[in-house]
Amino acid sequence: LRVKQKKERETNKKIKEKLGGMGSKPAKLCDCRNEGPGTELIICEGDSASGNIKITRDANWQAVFPIRGVSMNAYGAKDEKILSNREFADLVSAMRGGGIGKNFDMEHRRYQRLGLYTDADSDGQYIRSLLLVFIYLQFPGMIENGEVFAGMPPLYSIKYLKGDKKGEFAYAADEEERDKFVTDYVKKGGDLKHLEISRSKGLGAMSEEEFKACLSPETRQVRVITLEDVEEAKAIASDALQLLFSGKKDDVARRRVWIDETFESESD
Repeated sequence: LRVKQKKERETNKKIKEKLGGMGSKPAKLCDCRNEGPGTELIICEGDSASGNIKITRDANWQAVFPIRGVSMNAYGAKDEKILSNREFADLVSAMRGGGIGKNFDMEHRRYQRLGLYTDADSDGQYIRSLLLVFIYLQFPGMIENGEVFAGMPPLYSIKYLKGDKKGEFAYAADEEERDKFVTDYVKKGGDLKHLEISRSKGLGAMSEEEFKACLSPETRQVRVITLEDVEEAKAIASDALQLLFSGKKDDVARRRVWIDETFESESD
């Protein structure tokens, strides 16, 4: 027991030393002008998406942190190992909470909210699940307070080609919303030839206008993350670990099939 306690003390000391140098802003963080209440850190998938978000965000209260893709699976990992991951360590630095997990300081954090923006495809949903596990482990109070949300980029953009609204855009979150828009437009005497309807090809291919719609509180659609979402994400992360350590040579191909099947069934 003494040996175990000594090891825990040594580990905690290393974590505290590492956190001591985590107050500075990481290089990839595009900060906002304000701190604290009313601010949010947008975590987005890919550099191309982050470039457009930086252009269209409100720089007074929206900061941006791009991630490179599939993150480390933090499920079951010790804090020391999690913080050895550069991307996760940078996120902890960006939040500046003075601690992690139950020691995360909610009062002195840099941002009030966290927004997750990933593609709507299976890869994007998998990335978001891994991020949720990490966020719950390191900043649990934010999820408990309803201060973590998932951005829901519109699946369809609708451009007016003629009339008073020529050149303007409308957006639909899904097929049902798109069909309702079209039905209402026709009922009002509109001609479908005067509309250009496009399906989104992912965050990296979205226009500045589409990003504005995703980020503005007046037009964006978001889903607040709940503890139930976290439990689902933890189950997915656990399954992913089992697949990773299954010892099969075709793990990459099997993981690809597993990701597609997992998130296809979730969206049904």
